[in-house]
Amino acid sequence: MNTRRLLVTSIFIVIVVIATSNRQETFAQNPQEYAVVQDEAKRFLTVFFKWNTDEVMKLVDVPFLFDTEIVRDKNKLKNLFTETFSEKTTPKDKAQAQAKRHIRKIYTLRQFAEDKKFAGTIVLQLFSKVLDNDGRIVLIELELDGDSQGILIAVRLKKDGAKIVGFND
Repeated sequence: MNTRRLLVTSIFIVIVVIATSNRQETFAQNPQEYAVVQDEAKRFLTVFFKWNTDEVMKLVDVPFLFDTEIVRDKNKLKNLFTETFSEKTTPKDKAQAQAKRHIRKIYTLRQFAEDKKFAGTIVLQLFSKVLDNDGRIVLIELELDGDSQGILIAVRLKKDGAKIVGFND
């Protein structure tokens, strides 16, 4: 009897793994899901560069990767954004807000782990703590005066939409 239960459980686990793998692989073929992730990442950057904590907080969820720190409390996250935005007063900061933004790639967590630039990095480990298999990582290039900088934004997909759950630059 225990052998049969073990066999049924094993088959169920294999089916779940295959279904999850297929969901990740077909993401690129799902334009609606792609658009949701892309739009949410763009919305986050737009609000972020207005340095408006209240508006940013409407787009985010915890746990949240704040550069290299995992934040699990929304009040602490709000304080981090407020503190960060209060320091954004230099001409360079204002210029960065005007930078051109190009979405270069949207990864599933699995694709991100397989990318040679990120495989085995601390960034991968951190994103793994805030995303599950339905999460996406958006690579955005900020371009200003011939210089460019990459930023990674983590998007958690939910039935009722998407939430930003991290960034790393």
